Amino acid sequence: MKTKSLIILIGMLFIGISKIQAQIGIAVAKENSSAVEWRISWGDGNAWDCKMAAKKYLQNKGYKNVYTQDCNTKCGHSISSGYYVVVKGTYKSYDGSYKTDYGLGASSSSYTDAKAKAIANLSTYSCCWKSSSGVSVEKQGTY
Repeated sequence: MKTKSLIILIGMLFIGISKIQAQIGIAVAKENSSAVEWRISWGDGNAWDCKMAAKKYLQNKGYKNVYTQDCNTKCGHSISSGYYVVVKGTYKSYDGSYKTDYGLGASSSSYTDAKAKAIANLSTYSCCWKSSSGVSVEKQGTY
């Protein structure tokens, strides 16, 4: 009986800890392989729940091609609170058209660290964007 109670208590503790973390996530809507809108979400559970909430928001707006961008620890998406930065990268595609992509980074210490992580997120999900193309800060804040 004690073993069963202990297992239930540990399970409840684990579930409670995973919901306490105000993790952050991003989703991006694309048309013609270029991002046209982004959405970030936090406070919806773990990083998976947050990015899925952002994705659902964009889908509810009518976008058909919505993608999530998960980097968790590498990009700070799994920290409980801190600073976030969304960066925008624009580049010339192989067909001569200009494309846009976004990246999200979060840090418990600074906007500078969050921006570096956002650039890492952008470079992970944008196959053609190069650091020489540059980035601009689209939005920053705390959560």
